[in-house]
Amino acid sequence: MPPEVLLLSCSIPSRNWLAVESGVQGCLSKPLGYQELADRLRELDGIRDVLVVDDDPSFVVLVSRYLSATGRGYVVRRAYRGDQALAEIHAKRPDLVLLDLVMPGMDGFAVLDSLRSEGLLSSLRVLLLTAVDYAQDLLRRQGSVVTVYRRKAFGTAEVVRCLQTMLSVSESSVAGDNAPALPAADLG
Repeated sequence: MPPEVLLLSCSIPSRNWLAVESGVQGCLSKPLGYQELADRLRELDGIRDVLVVDDDPSFVVLVSRYLSATGRGYVVRRAYRGDQALAEIHAKRPDLVLLDLVMPGMDGFAVLDSLRSEGLLSSLRVLLLTAVDYAQDLLRRQGSVVTVYRRKAFGTAEVVRCLQTMLSVSESSVAGDNAPALPAADLG
């Protein structure tokens, strides 16, 4: 790479990134539509036994109806809390778990952590169920990393200008309207 060429590396959190980071097959947004679920299930082979985990009984019924409407003969099991989900998984491992992340008591993250610590997550197919607002908030909190590479070393003034530019476009609370301005300095 010539010294004047910059290489930027940037992580941008997304629903797919959340799925990969969580060690699951995907992430579905609530409110969940029939077509979105049906399309996702078509991508997964060998699904017969489905465990739906959500603390909202009406949502569990809706998902169960969606699964029945596909005509694929899914066996649907239900759990309304994280500890119930783990008990169901241990009793008979499902082919797929549809897991809500936000539940009282043991939430979906704790279920994933438990499955991971038991070595079950890698062999269990899981689709996360997240409310759109919650997913966006979670992704914002995960943050991003931006790395700038250049063969030739950066001078101090270049580093400060780069940081000032990045902070000026950042939406984080650190660089919000109340953030102190960087002092002007003679770095030359």
